[in-house]
Amino acid sequence: MMTLLNRSFRWRRGTRFVLILACALFSMAGCGTWGKAKNATLNLFDGFGGKGERVKQRIALIPFENRTPWDENQTHTLFMAQLVEMLGKKCPQLILVGPGDPDYPEALRRVDPTAAGTLDNIGLAKTCREAGLNGVITGQLTHISAEEEKQGIYGFRKTIRVARIKLDAVMYHAGTAAKLMDESFSFDVEMVVVESATSTRKWVINDAAIKEPLADCASTAAKAVCEKINSTPWEAAILSVEGDRALIPFGEFSGLSVGDKLDVCGEGRTVGAAGGYRYIIPGVKFGEMKISAVFPRKAEVTASEGIGAIKVGNIVRLKK
Repeated sequence: MMTLLNRSFRWRRGTRFVLILACALFSMAGCGTWGKAKNATLNLFDGFGGKGERVKQRIALIPFENRTPWDENQTHTLFMAQLVEMLGKKCPQLILVGPGDPDYPEALRRVDPTAAGTLDNIGLAKTCREAGLNGVITGQLTHISAEEEKQGIYGFRKTIRVARIKLDAVMYHAGTAAKLMDESFSFDVEMVVVESATSTRKWVINDAAIKEPLADCASTAAKAVCEKINSTPWEAAILSVEGDRALIPFGEFSGLSVGDKLDVCGEGRTVGAAGGYRYIIPGVKFGEMKISAVFPRKAEVTASEGIGAIKVGNIVRLKK
């Protein structure tokens, strides 16, 4: 976590399942939800786990795309640092993994945060499962308008130019490849005029004015992320199998202990939805396993008697 904080300023660039389409609005001073929230959550977790689980979720952070016309130091880099800080404060059940960390998957460095309609979410989920991640969050910052408005009262009123910036935040689930979160927020910031060496005048973000609204927006986005994480059961995919024993890519650092009991599900199936979108419905629960050995980042699980064949890719979740 500290590695990500230290490096963030250098970033540049189941037996039954219910499908619920839910929309949620989040709003805080300084950073409002942009129009109607685009939150299309595929809730495929009925019958497993739930809120308040002690095992931490490992989420990868793909740096948000900067689509504002200003220098990254003014908006993008500052926002990423503030988002990382806010997630650390608001999400005790979160282990955030960023590009500066040694276990960050190389494949995530090639993901385009703006490829909303063409992103291979199934491939993204597979990368996350193999890397011991429960999901990934990314998005973009976009400048959408600049207009004048009046501030002050009566004789003290003045006209200022204000830029509106929109934040799109998306979070994908490793087990189902579904969007746990797809929301937009916006905030306003004052602009000022500067002159370059060639005497060309241009409007830029007011450095002194941007920190507070940017921090408010980062706080709101972090709150939304945390609510989704806290309502999503922890799970892991089996990486390797030897007899009645298997290996999962989570261990002591995530809060697992020897003796923990797990439900295990069969192989999932990929289904399609409107617009070409695909997601994974996990297989039916067919037995139980128990953690027999735990290491910092991995754990050995042992199948109960009569469980049947265990396969790589089977999903395990903590028993309720």
